[in-house]
Amino acid sequence: MGDKIKFERFLAQDGLPDFFRELADIIEDGQAGDPELSTALNNFEKLKIGVEEAYGRLAVKVRIKCRDAAGAVRPSEETQEAGQSRPKYKTLKKRMKKSFKVIASLTAEGTLPPADAVDEFLSDSVLMVSYPEMGDEYYEEYSRTCDALAKAYDAKDAAACAELCMELARLKKECHNRYK
Repeated sequence: MGDKIKFERFLAQDGLPDFFRELADIIEDGQAGDPELSTALNNFEKLKIGVEEAYGRLAVKVRIKCRDAAGAVRPSEETQEAGQSRPKYKTLKKRMKKSFKVIASLTAEGTLPPADAVDEFLSDSVLMVSYPEMGDEYYEEYSRTCDALAKAYDAKDAAACAELCMELARLKKECHNRYK
């Protein structure tokens, strides 16, 4: 199976609900006429569906980015620095943005985020502060705040997690304003 699957269908105006039911059935049952599509829909990292009106019909575009068989996102060659096992700084920051968004959104609602999102964010934070000259003067305070977030999460204190997320967001904004 490839990393990405793309397909487009043209439907009658009233065909969209049936199309979404078909996708839902594939995800629930794990079966489709096309085995590659079944595998992709049941092992996706990102699923994008776009619908546009096109001359009285609906153009439905579906893009699926897949995980590998072990469940990990397939690494791209551009995410690795030459001869090193750590990702490029920009790639790391994008990954952190994704996990932090989930953490901050859920804690703001008073809900604890998934452990894997918190674990990934905290691990990435440790890695991020190892990159020199990318905001070194913020690293100590940032690391302390991440440690406090880990303790609040372990204590299942969503309110404290929310406050610490706001503090991390403030530190990020301050650092990014200075280094952009």
